[in-house]
Amino acid sequence: MLFAVLKVLLATFLHSPTACFASDGDAQAFLVPTGLQEGTYIATGLPAILELAAYLDLHPDLPVTRLLLADVTPHDLATNFGVITCGIPPDDATALLTDAQEDWLADVAYNNAKADRHRKRAIRDFTAPVARILARAAPSLEALSFLLYRWAGDGEEDRRLSVLDREFPALRWFTFRNGGYKDDGDPFSIMQFAARTPGLSHLHVVGEPVRSLAALRDGFPHLTHLRISGFNFLFQLPEELQPDPADFYSMTSAAPFSVPGNITVIVQPGFDDLFHSGGAHIPLYQYRQLFRRLADDPAVHLRLPIEEDYCKYSHFNGLFPVGRAIAEFEEEAEWSIPLQKCTDDECWWIRRCTCQMCE
Repeated sequence: MLFAVLKVLLATFLHSPTACFASDGDAQAFLVPTGLQEGTYIATGLPAILELAAYLDLHPDLPVTRLLLADVTPHDLATNFGVITCGIPPDDATALLTDAQEDWLADVAYNNAKADRHRKRAIRDFTAPVARILARAAPSLEALSFLLYRWAGDGEEDRRLSVLDREFPALRWFTFRNGGYKDDGDPFSIMQFAARTPGLSHLHVVGEPVRSLAALRDGFPHLTHLRISGFNFLFQLPEELQPDPADFYSMTSAAPFSVPGNITVIVQPGFDDLFHSGGAHIPLYQYRQLFRRLADDPAVHLRLPIEEDYCKYSHFNGLFPVGRAIAEFEEEAEWSIPLQKCTDDECWWIRRCTCQMCE
């Protein structure tokens, strides 16, 4: 902690950075001045968030207008949080293992138990510094990207609620990434944020289902742009974008989507690694038809899943990974209108399917 404070003091003496960026590739966070708009701050991973909280405490008069907070760094995702993934043989097969294999499995178990302890500590220690940062920034904040990647288990703190404890009177752009998929019993809803952000015009939800465009428009009356990322299943689409089951196999003749006229809607489905093995919740040919339906309807703008992200980070961590989130935040590219039309060449996931319906 003393080292972090000293780095903040040194950075303050040398310059006043407009952005705080952290990477734990060497297990240390650091401050870097950038050419971003004044009042822009980026903190990824707990060490950087602690550092940014300390920096803002030392500078109560500095403006904070644009802020990105993520509970992980690009290094965390690239290394799968330090977890080693491997197949564990059933108990009745352990007698067939060599001594070296037994030792290796024991090492894997030790490593993964340690990684899980680190995950629990990161979740436990996340909320307090985030609350300090948001309490300081909320009155002047115009753009907030709040990104959760670590999956909290049963009984662990729901960090999504960190953003609901205060008012954001100046907020116009809000990006929210859910660290775990929502089920019907989940009390959290993006609609809870509506009363906190009276002037919100741009909303990007990642992995958090949107039930109704009409309800969203009523809750956010100034909303002009909506981006929905990460749905793999029909039930995760807003009701206005769900095809009639009777039209599903003939989507070219389906009725147009009913989208409020004043909202630009951008949709970016996720991708499930299980599609190519037949283990996904919906067959890949239905996923393919859904893309064509979205691409053909002028009421929505389709962004394709990015193959590079899913190959590098897997189907969950490849959903709007933190490195891409930072790039789009810096370039203000989250709301750009894609030109993709989902041709067979662009639909890279078709290569992963060998079923007769897709061949």
